[in-house]
Amino acid sequence: MATSSQSCSRQSGVKCPSCEEEVATEEVHELVWSISRNEILYAEEPSDQQTAYLSFTIGQTMDAISRWKFFILMDDETDAIDLFFRLEEYPGFEGLVGVEVSLDKLSRSPEKWEFKLARHTFTSADVKNAAPTKCVFYEYRLSEYSTWVKKGTKSYTLNKIAEKSGDEDLMQVRIRFKLFDTKGIANLRKQSDLLVMPERVAWGEIHKKGMFAMLQEGAASTITLRAKNGKEFVVNKAILAAHSPVFAAMFSTDMKEKKDGVVAIDDIGEGGLKMFLLYLFTGEVDNNWGDHYDEVINAADKYGVTLLKETCDKLLPRLVTWENCVELLHVARLYTLSTAIERIEKFMRSDPKKLVEIAMGSEAGKMSRSNF
Repeated sequence: MATSSQSCSRQSGVKCPSCEEEVATEEVHELVWSISRNEILYAEEPSDQQTAYLSFTIGQTMDAISRWKFFILMDDETDAIDLFFRLEEYPGFEGLVGVEVSLDKLSRSPEKWEFKLARHTFTSADVKNAAPTKCVFYEYRLSEYSTWVKKGTKSYTLNKIAEKSGDEDLMQVRIRFKLFDTKGIANLRKQSDLLVMPERVAWGEIHKKGMFAMLQEGAASTITLRAKNGKEFVVNKAILAAHSPVFAAMFSTDMKEKKDGVVAIDDIGEGGLKMFLLYLFTGEVDNNWGDHYDEVINAADKYGVTLLKETCDKLLPRLVTWENCVELLHVARLYTLSTAIERIEKFMRSDPKKLVEIAMGSEAGKMSRSNF
């Protein structure tokens, strides 16, 4: 049975021109793939040969979470083998994602060969395309100047690769898989998440009404919002009322907050409240909203800011990692964020083994704490 282990994962990035923060433009992964020669050799049907496959998920740092499958097929007439791969799932950003692939032997020797695919681009539409992509085989020779020179492109037979791998049955090969951002997706996300969302248009229409009301009432029509740590923000009531039906009702009746001129928000901290107000007044989501995502979502839900809640529904899956996926799913369910629930669950299903490890680790942590 084919097995794998990920030996290296790294990323590189560039400075975003708007926020001066480094954002990922590529991820490079190296995996060791152990393949049973007999599993390929004795497959009775071509479809059975695809059971010798490697499947993995990457792309979290670029908002391009994607699942890929590698598999090997053998030509019935020549016994030569070829490497194929296919994009299985891509629930991330609807943009272009590129990949580079190379597979070579793990052991060091004076000979060199590899399966390789130069830069190739994909979109989410390619998930529906069942046709796999074939990598090109290259054989090299060592020149008199100690450099590798291409010798040929005729694929090795299964027996030859097994022989050169140093094991009659178990072949160990290395795969280098590079995922890169072809259209500045990461930069676009950092500059303004809402620039690509229809909610921005709806926000603008609502904001116009708020600005008009502010002109009529005058700049003195303000109220103080107090976060749970005591930090106060003096803001215009007309803008709040335009975006929030809860604030609108509060300011149109003789409620305590209207009389005192202070609204105490005891369940939202300074950072979360500041990001909430940033959205109401500018239509932008702070670049670091992930630091306070739970408070921002809480504020949007509590004060009935539907457009912000819908925006958070789309943005929350971009924060998902294996370390926080359980917590994010809990928040998404708590506030009924249907898109986020679907995408986070899809991410968690992408690697059941990893999910079990997280669940076991969480349970072990609970037991450890109970002993103190």
